[in-house]
Parts: sequence; C-alpha cells; structure tokens
Amino acid sequence: MSIDLSVYAIDARPILFRELLDAVTREGWRLIAVRGYYGNPGEFLLVADGGLESGDYLFGWRLDDPNAAEYEEALARRDGETLDRWSTHERADDLGACDYSFEEVDSDDVDPGDYRKSAPEFAKALELARVEYTIEPRTNSDFPDIVAREVCRLRGGGWTNNNDVAEVADQGGVVHRFELDL
Repeated sequence: MSIDLSVYAIDARPILFRELLDAVTREGWRLIAVRGYYGNPGEFLLVADGGLESGDYLFGWRLDDPNAAEYEEALARRDGETLDRWSTHERADDLGACDYSFEEVDSDDVDPGDYRKSAPEFAKALELARVEYTIEPRTNSDFPDIVAREVCRLRGGGWTNNNDVAEVADQGGVVHRFELDL
C-alpha cells in the first residue's frame, strides 16, 4: 500500500458517482462506492447515484477480472470482512480499495513555494486549488491511482502520487510525481 494521493482541484463542484464511474470504466475498471463502510452492516450502502461524499469507500477491479462475480456477491452480502481480506492480502493486486475524502482548500495551508522552480505548473495548480481530495489506498492495486487521475481530469488541477516518499526519505531526499489537467 502507498501513501495518500492528493488531488488539488480547481473546480469545486462535487464529484458525481456516475461521472467517476464513467471515467474509471473508460480506463477499464469497475467502480463501486460504499457509504458507511466502517459502520454497522445496516449502514453499508452501495452508492448508485448522486454526489460522492467525504468518507465514502471505493472498490474497483479490472473489467476482465475473473473474480468480478465474487466481488459483486461479497458487496451484495455487505461482507466487509471478506472484502478487506481480499483487498489487503489475498487479492491485493487485483481488488482495489481506497478511502475517498475531500475538503475545501485553505490557501494559508497550501504553499506552492518549493514547486515554483521544480514544477511551475503544479505550483500554479496549488495556487488555483479550491478543493483537496485525498485518496488513501488500502490495497496494492493500481485502482487508487486511477481514481486520483480521473478526479483530477474531471475537476482540473494537479495530483501527487508520493508512493516513493518513505523509501526516498530514508535515503535523504523527496520525490514528488504529479500530473496536471488545467
């Protein structure tokens, strides 16, 4: 699993489930959003429409995944224990899972200073950002990166993928990878 992915979005409109579903599907992935995943089984609600909410939990797998029917069945049963086991251990490279949250950007908390020389486009995205989305991977799958990239494409801005930060920090440096869609 990796460190959180951050999307700094310029457009503050909420992400609608259907638009993220369409975007992720174009990339060859299935998307399921669950509201209340960490709550009681009665709170476990599959999102079918409307805006995604901060605190939703996202699952995804490739459209051609041979285990797709099993994933769908576990979701229909609200079997969080099995889904957790699959996404974090047994099928961690195939069944994607991530926490999804967002908040308004406080310009006092975002300092593009270090990026002005090394990544001026990303610095501009930080300056213009109105919402920060945090995608917290719970799996080894590529799915969280797909979600971050598509959120960025839908709302414009920049996103960082700091997968290597811990390793690079041990070596005395920092690596930031980012993509822009301004």
